[in-house]
Amino acid sequence: MAEERRRTTARRDLERQPGFSRLSPAPGRLDEAAFEEAAAEDRDQALGLLAELAGATDPELRDLARRLAGRVLVRMARTGPAPSAGVGRLRPAPLEAGTDVDVDASLDELVRARSAGRPP
Repeated sequence: MAEERRRTTARRDLERQPGFSRLSPAPGRLDEAAFEEAAAEDRDQALGLLAELAGATDPELRDLARRLAGRVLVRMARTGPAPSAGVGRLRPAPLEAGTDVDVDASLDELVRARSAGRPP
């Protein structure tokens, strides 16, 4: 329900964004290679455009943008040196109070455990 009430951005409005036609050459399409090229040129601008696409009125484009954003942000979190303070590198670890949870990895493990007939 909340998803349906959110304001979305029409394609004609997204077309005003620099680089949009390169990333989405047609409705319902997202060129991941073009995104990677755009990110290599200007990562902040490419990520900003990807965030705009994640709010597109076109449901296929919106879904593709959200999936790509999830992969891109996780990949960025895993690269480079870990900062000395604040957010660190991602790593698998047992759940502890006050820590973040990788829901995708957790669900995969729960499905494997259930398929094997063992408790999660």
